[in-house]
Amino acid sequence: MEMAMQVLFWDTLKVVLVSGLLAYAVLAASAYMKSGSGYKLSLGERDLLGSAANVLLWLGVKGLGGIISLGGAFVNFLSEPSAEVGEWLISRSPRLQHVVERPRRP
Repeated sequence: MEMAMQVLFWDTLKVVLVSGLLAYAVLAASAYMKSGSGYKLSLGERDLLGSAANVLLWLGVKGLGGIISLGGAFVNFLSEPSAEVGEWLISRSPRLQHVVERPRRP
């Protein structure tokens, strides 16, 4: 009986933690969509718990902005080699040369 209670406790704790992280991710994403990476950090001297929540939200928005900008840089980095591989593949395949019409350069 005691083992079942421990398993129930740990499983409940996992569900609560995952739910909290999911709610935080949704809140940070909605704040990012609303104000972009320029989310203003507001701190109050009287409301310490609210200020701590604002700091966590601000960190989430800044982290999400960093992830998005790194993703964009990664896509830009891969786009040119991908185009070169496509051109190489078309030049090597006789079946694709007839299908793809290349623009003529003056």
